[in-house]
Amino acid sequence: MNLFQIPLTNDPDQNFQSTININNTNRTLAFRIRYNTEQSLWWMSITDVKTKELLIDSLPLIVGNIPAENLLKQHQYLRIGSATIVPTEKILTTELDRPDDSTLGTKYWLVWGDNVS
Repeated sequence: MNLFQIPLTNDPDQNFQSTININNTNRTLAFRIRYNTEQSLWWMSITDVKTKELLIDSLPLIVGNIPAENLLKQHQYLRIGSATIVPTEKILTTELDRPDDSTLGTKYWLVWGDNVS
């Protein structure tokens, strides 16, 4: 399985494209990552650059079950791979189970991989 770290920062509104090898095929996706201060939550939208089709809108960036949950599990039919928010340090039960406005890209990474069955 190929794994690729999507380069994120804690900029509250990020727009970028990334070419990722998914299932042995290079695929270019456009990302919009934004932080909602009222919810203290990051949201991600994904667009296919080639077709300009919005594939996923407002997907919450949470860790899920430790070590991580596949955020794209319910979207496997899109064949755009799997994605997880991975903590770079051990998460204590008193800490957030998701990145906050200062920890995305440092204490939490977005890791992309092939589709999983």
